[in-house]
Order: sequence, then C-alpha cells, then structure tokens
Amino acid sequence: MWRNKKMDMDMSNNITERNILDFATDIEKKSAEFYLKTAETTRDPQARELLLDLAEEERIHENKLKFLMVKLETEKPLAMELDPAAIESLKKLRTRVTLSEESTVEDVLQHAMEREKGAMEVYDVFSHLLGEGAFAELLGYLAGEERKHFRKFEELLDSRQG
Repeated sequence: MWRNKKMDMDMSNNITERNILDFATDIEKKSAEFYLKTAETTRDPQARELLLDLAEEERIHENKLKFLMVKLETEKPLAMELDPAAIESLKKLRTRVTLSEESTVEDVLQHAMEREKGAMEVYDVFSHLLGEGAFAELLGYLAGEERKHFRKFEELLDSRQG
C-alpha cells in the first residue's frame, strides 16, 4: 500500500510512476544532505572534496527528477510488482544510519558506498518496471551515475587501505 505518496515497505502492485518519482527525489535529496553533513565533520581533505562533489551531483539529480515531476501527471498503477530483493533494497535505503564523530573516514566511505549501491539497485529495478520512455531512461541514467559514485568511493577507500 502507499501512504502520503511515499513508499511503504508493505508494497503491493499499486505502484505508480509518481510514487517512484517521489521516492527517487527523496533518495537524491537525502543523499545530498548526508554528503554535505558528513563533509563538515570529515577531516580528510580528499574525502571531504569527494563528498562535496557528490553532494552537488545528487542535487543535480534531484533537480532533474523535480523537472520530470512537473511533466508527469499519471497515477495509474504499473503492471508489474516488485520482487522481494527490490523491497529489501528499499528498506535499506529508508534505514537511517548516523555516523558518530568517532567514525573513521573508512566508516564514512563504506557507508557512502552502501547508499550508492542501494540507490543504484533501486533505480535499476524501477527502470525495468517502467520498461521504456523518458522516465525509465532517466532512472537508468541515475543508476549509472550511482555506479560512478560507488566507484569513486571505492577508489578512495582502496587508496587509503593500500
């Protein structure tokens, strides 16, 4: 079921494009907020720069989704249902994790990688649900962007551990 246009974790087959768009916009907004907040407390200059860069990219993604939201008027349910793995990915994205001031840069990078991986998986699932069209293409694009973000965090983490 859906409540307040946000995704409930007890999902049924009543998913609409608008629900997906609202959820995707929320993912991007929260990711940008997380990266900005974390950059403020990170002492490592490389990590701070990467977090600030990716916060800006997430804001750009959020704005692209908001632009599409203006054009999207449909509220009809999609023909397909989400599988259990997709629902688990959604649950993980909705779980709030707070990093403490004692968190290491490695902790921050690991958490950021998990966020990016979760968003990537959700966008992939949603783009397949939609099949074709501008919205599905945008979600596919965003999945690719999240993959790039994941790799950037992974590279920085590897450089710190190597």
